[in-house]
Amino acid sequence: MRKRFIAVFVAVMLLGCLPGAAEAEEAAARETLTSGDWEYFLLEDGGAELVDYDGPAGDIVIPNELDGHPVTAVSTNPFQLLFDNYTVAVSQSHPYLATIDGVLFGKTDRKLICYPSGRAAASYEIPQGILEIGNFAFYGCESLKDVIIPDSVTGIGYGAFCGCESLTSITIPDGVISIGEYAFYVCSSLTSVTIPDSVTGIGIGAFSGCSSLTSVTIPDSVTSIEKGAFAYCDSLTDVTIPNSVTSIGERAFAYCDSLTATV
Repeated sequence: MRKRFIAVFVAVMLLGCLPGAAEAEEAAARETLTSGDWEYFLLEDGGAELVDYDGPAGDIVIPNELDGHPVTAVSTNPFQLLFDNYTVAVSQSHPYLATIDGVLFGKTDRKLICYPSGRAAASYEIPQGILEIGNFAFYGCESLKDVIIPDSVTGIGYGAFCGCESLTSITIPDGVISIGEYAFYVCSSLTSVTIPDSVTGIGIGAFSGCSSLTSVTIPDSVTSIEKGAFAYCDSLTDVTIPNSVTSIGERAFAYCDSLTATV
């Protein structure tokens, strides 16, 4: 499984924009500390930001503190390379984190942080009231065919659905402003996507590698389509681009071998 995802990232390198590069540079500037199976950053206020988990699958309990520092933040899914079935739990009294049916959420920012990638469920409905789908939140969830996104969501993070190879369709609700870089990267079963009028930009590689995607209608609200946004969409035959778009990045539609018309 890990080898397959390494191959995926090598393909992105060919586009000249490796996912996580900016995050890696930022992380390199901060010291990563280790406590048991956990890696974390020490924040200026003395809190701990979870970065990575290197332990076994199963029932994973996030501690309230690490080395005496309270766990106050999780900016990116720390379990993104754990593909076996697992659940996540935190203390009910945890001030910053909460779990619902083994799915990890942020309390204060109302963000979906992690949906366990090894689950066999074909469908999942994100709870109403969630504002953001976090970076790599659904990374590598191969069984998911359908995800219902509530109208409370305003942002879809970096690589949020990357590698969800069984995902067949997605409706992005009105109110979503941003579709993050590589948000639906290599969702190879995705045949259709609805982009609402609230979206202003489509991030780098957002739909790259969606090899079953046949057509896309881009709304009048969009002003920019970033580089590689629809690259390697082999089945894409028709794209509607409105006059509002003032910037189309390099290789935005590279290797779309079936594309015959853009409007």
